[in-house]
Amino acid sequence: MISHAVREIANNLAHYLGLAEGIDLPASVGVNEPAQDLAAAWRLEMATPREAHGFTEGPDGTIRGADLLVSPRVVATIEAVVRAAVTVEASTARRRAYVAVGNESAVNNPTAKLLGETWEYFVARAHLDRATKAGRVVEEELRTHFARFETIVSARIGSFFAVNQELSDILEITNTRRLLAPPDPEPTLDTE
Repeated sequence: MISHAVREIANNLAHYLGLAEGIDLPASVGVNEPAQDLAAAWRLEMATPREAHGFTEGPDGTIRGADLLVSPRVVATIEAVVRAAVTVEASTARRRAYVAVGNESAVNNPTAKLLGETWEYFVARAHLDRATKAGRVVEEELRTHFARFETIVSARIGSFFAVNQELSDILEITNTRRLLAPPDPEPTLDTE
């Protein structure tokens, strides 16, 4: 649950910080649609028996053949998946840099890299079925990564909330004084 919450905050924070600061970050790109297109193209390609393509199925379920020939459509969908994956990586790095230090081009900044490592920790553990690949969730590790995430995000946006609180305090004092002050006398017309 914690991993899901941090993942959602991290994934959306860059967008909303950008809106507040007048920065238009590009929409996040996913690989799901290109991967689904690839799966559909592959199913269509493999609709004919594998032997007709000169393939055999290996004992581990892999498709084997002297030369694996596929249609241009399959090659195009493979390229689309690869392009999407590269775009996702670059976009995610820019978003992390923006959240960490307020500069989307600072992807090599140590704080941006640290946020990236922390972000990946939570993303890898957001789904229990996938978390086993990332390793068992250890409470102390979770606390450490959460504290790191909180520190980086607080350093970036904490001043915003401090200024908002100061402004709220000033407004409250000003409005209280206005309510307690005697009303201004009615203006009079000079008859001279």
